[in-house]
Amino acid sequence: MQSNHKSRTKRADSKIEKAKIRDRIFVSMAGFLPRYLVEQNITEAKKTAKFDIREVVLLQADISGFTAMSEKLAALGKQGSEEVNRIINNFFGPLIDLIH
Repeated sequence: MQSNHKSRTKRADSKIEKAKIRDRIFVSMAGFLPRYLVEQNITEAKKTAKFDIREVVLLQADISGFTAMSEKLAALGKQGSEEVNRIINNFFGPLIDLIH
């Protein structure tokens, strides 16, 4: 009886650990991939505990003067934050559309 309990406990612990790993992967991927891809990979990972290997494109860009601009806009509060978001989306949106 004791052995059966230990086996169930190990399986439960393994499921909890896998869920924690999935959550960490989701958080790390969510900022870089379209939501549907993250959700698709998480759903697949729940079934197989594996992720697909895919070719990806990484864009690293430095927008000249961005820090100074965003600091000035941040002083405006929520309105300034929304403006920063709009500027970023206008800048990266067409690039993402080309890639995606």
